[in-house]
Amino acid sequence: MNGTVGWRLASKNDRQLLERFRCTDDDGPDYERLVQRYFRLKAIPHSGAEDSIRSDHRLLLVLEGDELVAAACHRRGPAPNQRHFLYAAVEKDRQGQLLSNGERGSDVLWSVVANDIIDRPGPAVALVVARVHPANERALAYCSRIGLIPTGHDSYGLVVCAGPIAKT
Repeated sequence: MNGTVGWRLASKNDRQLLERFRCTDDDGPDYERLVQRYFRLKAIPHSGAEDSIRSDHRLLLVLEGDELVAAACHRRGPAPNQRHFLYAAVEKDRQGQLLSNGERGSDVLWSVVANDIIDRPGPAVALVVARVHPANERALAYCSRIGLIPTGHDSYGLVVCAGPIAKT
């Protein structure tokens, strides 16, 4: 792939692009299919919903040329200095591969998310929180790699990972 690697905030015009997004096999684990279903079916409608607007929900896309490489979303947390890292995924055919800029898609995705969080208006964000299915070893390893460490479990049995944010 020789396209330029970049990112942008998703818009309604990205519905078809996201409907084709594939981050797991059809028979992949439930937690991976849930993320894929979110991006394919719910991400665009959810972005314009009233609760999303109130929570400063941000749906971000990483592209190489016109090709969608990865997607993520984050929103304001319950405390003014907190953000929730909600969903993140790399296109299945791009997982583990380097982009044309020499970086992994997941690293570019976190850089985009982290910088977008830091650039939000309002109180400075000191803590990022993610909730991960306990069997999702790749997501747990990703959280660890970006500085979010397991701190316990929530009422749904998901692993709560949290850590400070730094511009990347």
